[in-house]
Order: sequence, then C-alpha cells, then structure tokens
Amino acid sequence: MSTTVLPELAAESVETAERLIRMSAEESLDAAEAEYIFASGVASIQNVPRLWRVIRKKICAGTTGAKAQQLLTQLLDVVDSNLKLAGVLRKPARVIHEETAHEPEVIAGLAAVDEQFQAIRAEAVRLLKVVEAPARWPGEERLKDAKEQMQRGNRLSAEEFRRALLDE
Repeated sequence: MSTTVLPELAAESVETAERLIRMSAEESLDAAEAEYIFASGVASIQNVPRLWRVIRKKICAGTTGAKAQQLLTQLLDVVDSNLKLAGVLRKPARVIHEETAHEPEVIAGLAAVDEQFQAIRAEAVRLLKVVEAPARWPGEERLKDAKEQMQRGNRLSAEEFRRALLDE
C-alpha cells in the first residue's frame, strides 16, 4: 500500500460515515430506515481497523524510515478522527435506541470500534517510537546497497553491519 493510498481510503471512510450519519438524522425517515443508514455509517468507520492490519504487516515486513513514519503518522490522524466521530455517533445511537425500543447492534458495534481504535492507537504509537529510533534503521540508500551486495554474494555479520551504521 503506498503512502498516498492510505489517507485517501481513510478519508473516504470518514466522509462516508459522516454523510450516512447526516442522512440518518433526516426527519422524513422512519426509525428502521434511520437505523439502517446509521448502521451503514458505523460500518464505514469499521474499515480502518482492516487498514491497520495491512499497515502493520507492511511495517513488520521491513518498511523502514520515513515511509513507515509517514504511514503511522497518517494512521494516527485517521484513528483520532474516527475516535471523535465515534463519540459523535453515540447521541444518534441513543435516539435510534429510544425510537425503536430495542438496542440495535450498532450500539455494541460503536463500543467495539472505540475499543479497537484505542488499541490501534496504542500499538501505532509504540511502533512509531521504534521506527523513529534513528540508530535502528539505515537509510533507503544503505538498505539498497546492502541488498545489492548480498545478491553479489558479499555477506556482512551483524557486528560488521552495526559498525558500518555507526561509522556513518
């Protein structure tokens, strides 16, 4: 996933959720219609945890340096936006609950989303600290050079690699 696709996907999820939530508040809708549209809005913000799995996998597979920092920073912005949106959604959820006289699955979904976003936020902050540690990640050029040397059969021990990084 490129670093330009993530913000677009995340922004689309937030915009869709906000639009659907506005629609669910229209007075001409009956309670069942409002509940359905509201549930669709909540489902839209539930896409972000799926993006997190992709980002985490990509970083764990070796995305380093500025690219990893950018992905994580953008993800944290999206998580914060969605946490705010989830907070805003609580009021319409209560209205739908009162109008339908039953507790829609959406309310439980909101609680689950909130917990997921809190967990994602904590893990992303932790990963960001690791990624930002300058001594741990060589630059893109250095990695490219090391890969080319390995392909030619030149191997460095971990200690030689560490010393080469410290000499820069």
